[in-house]
Amino acid sequence: MYHLDHSSSPDWVLIQLIDPRTIKVYGNGGATLPQVADFIRMTTWWRMRCWRRGAGDGSFDANDYVAFYTPDSDVGKTATP
Repeated sequence: MYHLDHSSSPDWVLIQLIDPRTIKVYGNGGATLPQVADFIRMTTWWRMRCWRRGAGDGSFDANDYVAFYTPDSDVGKTATP
């Protein structure tokens, strides 16, 4: 579970100008993206379900947050001996 709130935003983001009702999070099912620059880009991204606290007034206040879940990218991998 991930939380986006005031403390998790970088200093250069004017969080007070963001309407939390408009935040959308997309993912690829938890798979790790390749680190090489010439990888084949994914064309299918899934929109993640978001839970919002305090979003009703349209402003991102100090106690508001957006939460979402995505699977761990290491799920299904086994360690080699």
